[in-house]
Amino acid sequence: MTILLSDQIDIISAAQDKGMIYLTISDHLDWQYQDKLLLLQQKINHYLAYIESGEMALKDPQASFLNPIICLVCQYHPNNQVIEFLTKVQGIVEEAGFSFEWRLFDIESNQFNPNRGETTEWK
Repeated sequence: MTILLSDQIDIISAAQDKGMIYLTISDHLDWQYQDKLLLLQQKINHYLAYIESGEMALKDPQASFLNPIICLVCQYHPNNQVIEFLTKVQGIVEEAGFSFEWRLFDIESNQFNPNRGETTEWK
């Protein structure tokens, strides 16, 4: 799955020992991609609807006992304008009662970049 498929959840993983369920958005597009912020907004809205509608709990009853975190995993580092956008997104998601995080993924090393997203820390 990818950010281009706005009506699908890319990755779901649970950390039951931490009481968390991670709903991950896989973003392979450069920030210069036309309409990328709109795509991201649509994808996040779908994730919120997935949680708030109860669909997540219906598909996995154990998920109803876990705290949802929407995670954006980017291949490219966002510029300052995008970081400002992500900060606003984080506030909106938190107002809805959930968490939002973002992190860079280095394709060449197949690892997360130690330089974490500036809006939040990956836990």
